[in-house]
Amino acid sequence: MNRFHEIEVEKLHETILSTENFRLQSGIFFATVNLGVLSFAVSQQKAALFFFAAVLFWVMIPIDFSARKGLTSYYYRILYLHKKYVRNDKDYSPNRLSKLAQEVQKILNLPNDQDKNLKLISIPWRVRNLFGFWLPISASLVEIVVGVVLWQVLRWHLV
Repeated sequence: MNRFHEIEVEKLHETILSTENFRLQSGIFFATVNLGVLSFAVSQQKAALFFFAAVLFWVMIPIDFSARKGLTSYYYRILYLHKKYVRNDKDYSPNRLSKLAQEVQKILNLPNDQDKNLKLISIPWRVRNLFGFWLPISASLVEIVVGVVLWQVLRWHLV
């Protein structure tokens, strides 16, 4: 591997870490705002704020999805460079091969470029993680149910 590719791999690793940091910070931000809205909803007894808090998680999901799309391309480039230039690539595992990187590595070994492109595009939809997809979905659904119960059963005001 020449010096240019070494620098590229180094920058790609930095970009992966920055993207993961962004995902973490955006998740913390939306969770904090969500808890703030929920605490305000309980103190004011307004059921509609539970619905607004649920919407915040639905806003977070596309942001996390776009970050995972970027991570897919970064992992692909790093794995491609290592496959092309490193003789013993079994010793290399980027970030101990996260679930996303493992999927990218499987796609890298496909023979057809068109198949690679189609599968790379679909990875962020197929590989869903707990904190970026399932936890926000389930939390928002619980908040919607709680909001409906508070509104219909306990007769809290919507606004």
